[in-house]
Amino acid sequence: MHKAFKLIFKGDSMKKPVVLILIAFFVGLVLFNVFSTKVMFTDTAQYLGVAKEFAGISITKVRNTPGWLYGWVLGEILKVNESLLAVKLFNAMWLFFDAILLYFITRDKKALLLFVFSPIVWFMASWINPILMISFLLLSAYYLFKKYEENKKLSYFILSGLLLGLIPALWFAGVYLSIFFLFAFFYNKQLKYLIYYSIPYFAAFSLRLILDYYYFSFPLYSLVRGFGSNMAYFLNITPESGAGFPYLEFLLIFLIISPFIYKIYKLNFKEYKSELIFLGLSVLVFIMNFQLRYFIILAPIFVLLIYKEISKKELFTHIAISLILIVLLTSPYFGETDDYLIMKDLKSIENDFPDEKFIAGGENLSEEEAFTLGTLYFGKNIKEFIWYSDYKFKDEDTQREYSFGSKSRIDNIRDIKINLIYERTEGNKDSDYLIMIGDGKVENFGLVKEYKILKVFKKKV
Repeated sequence: MHKAFKLIFKGDSMKKPVVLILIAFFVGLVLFNVFSTKVMFTDTAQYLGVAKEFAGISITKVRNTPGWLYGWVLGEILKVNESLLAVKLFNAMWLFFDAILLYFITRDKKALLLFVFSPIVWFMASWINPILMISFLLLSAYYLFKKYEENKKLSYFILSGLLLGLIPALWFAGVYLSIFFLFAFFYNKQLKYLIYYSIPYFAAFSLRLILDYYYFSFPLYSLVRGFGSNMAYFLNITPESGAGFPYLEFLLIFLIISPFIYKIYKLNFKEYKSELIFLGLSVLVFIMNFQLRYFIILAPIFVLLIYKEISKKELFTHIAISLILIVLLTSPYFGETDDYLIMKDLKSIENDFPDEKFIAGGENLSEEEAFTLGTLYFGKNIKEFIWYSDYKFKDEDTQREYSFGSKSRIDNIRDIKINLIYERTEGNKDSDYLIMIGDGKVENFGLVKEYKILKVFKKKV
């Protein structure tokens, strides 16, 4: 990275356009995050909520998450600057580092502009999620591995393995990505090279195991959680499993990185066999659990592979189409979003009901309302948000249970059954006040005050 900055900012006239592009991109990312008001994207609570726990400022119990390491990293950011903006900018800066590294690799403004004006970049610019960092780690691991193949410098080999190992350490689905990477780039090499590469890889990956052991006395804690939730999803036993396939969003795959993504077909398969195998397997998995956000991880490598096939005229077309898509995709991030109104409501509630704790949620509502409110609240005058499930299930130790196993169709003496149980960590909690997002049913509480989004109830005597 130091060499990349030195190359770009050394000040000769040939690099001035690049400097201007990067400065504009940096300022754009900052302003985008300053003015965007949407916070609660997919999994935000699992990372920002956990970060607040590690920073010592959480007022609600955190939820079990498939990876604690990134929450711990964000917690260190919050210890330095206890603000939502600090975390948002930390995430967005990985996109800036992607842009710098792409130019450092290609020495071509075309690759830089393709990435800067890619719709997926701005679609993800204010998400609090490890996949922005992972996009940079993957590009770096790939680049260093290719450099090693060119000059056989051992330091490139070791650094590539370390960076690849950080991906599953930070994000559970990175386990699949790293397996695909190892298969695609080592299937035609001697086994000893894979073993040597695995040493720095597992050294970095062990950070997940160390953190799990330190905080939970069980080194496989988050891995069990991750594999369990993935298995539950694919076996169609979670609420999300039954959702219909988003066909309209699927069509955006062919535009979300670049309208000219199809030009990847022009690549020489023999020359780029490993890259195409890796991308093909990764895209297939992303489609199986389809969410557009995943494609930010692959976007830098796609740009790296197709930029030479894009003419200047096509680059302008890319920019024009992308600008339209960026406006359409990100316009819901601004203005009086629900997240913005909830944060304003919470400021009013802490003034109207100082030093109180609140049960959060109700019947027929998301069980994670306490976690959502605790994630969005950056204040001092609310004591605690209590999960509605902790209030309701007063005498139950098991909060959730999944069962997997065999069911014999022959005269077999035994079947196998595996139970995954989520146990409550403490006894029931209670409060005189209940807070609710939207409308829901709740017994023994009467409405006290209604705000823009939130409603506050008081227990009936």
